[in-house]
Amino acid sequence: LNYAPVDLNSLLYRMERNMAELHRTLGHGVKAAEYEAHAERRQHAINRLMWDPKHGIYLDYNFKTGERRHYPFA
Repeated sequence: LNYAPVDLNSLLYRMERNMAELHRTLGHGVKAAEYEAHAERRQHAINRLMWDPKHGIYLDYNFKTGERRHYPFA
């Protein structure tokens, strides 16, 4: 498939944030910063590529065509 799914990327973003918090709690500051950076990059990519302002929702992104797949997704 040529799609970056919104739901999967949302879950990966949350996992990266959770891993950053876990490493921060364990005193692994460098690893925590790495996961925070991953999460921040993913957040920007999700907002830039998947947010559809016309419809006011996030949509899957076709990275081959550069277009969003227009269907409602909670």
